[in-house]
Amino acid sequence: MWTSVVESVTGLARGLPDPSGPAAPPEVKEKVEQGLTLLWYGLLAGCLAIAMYGVGSMAFFKRKERYDEANQGLQLATYAVGGAVGIGLLAPVFNFMGIV
Repeated sequence: MWTSVVESVTGLARGLPDPSGPAAPPEVKEKVEQGLTLLWYGLLAGCLAIAMYGVGSMAFFKRKERYDEANQGLQLATYAVGGAVGIGLLAPVFNFMGIV
């Protein structure tokens, strides 16, 4: 019983195309590229939202003359912009390596 199940599973697996590597079907390559693109845009949108929050909190606390919190907002916005630049540099690196 067990050997027949294993033989049937391996027989099914032999008929399937290999979904990885350069011999991957075009559908798989398109899905991987689409997933990486959506992830890239999602990360950039997250960095934009964090930067907007940091600038908004900086403006709010400067108006209240609480400069320690305003400096934290500026620091948060700076980190978010730096993260967006780092994420933006990943796309050309992936293109150069041939991943996307």
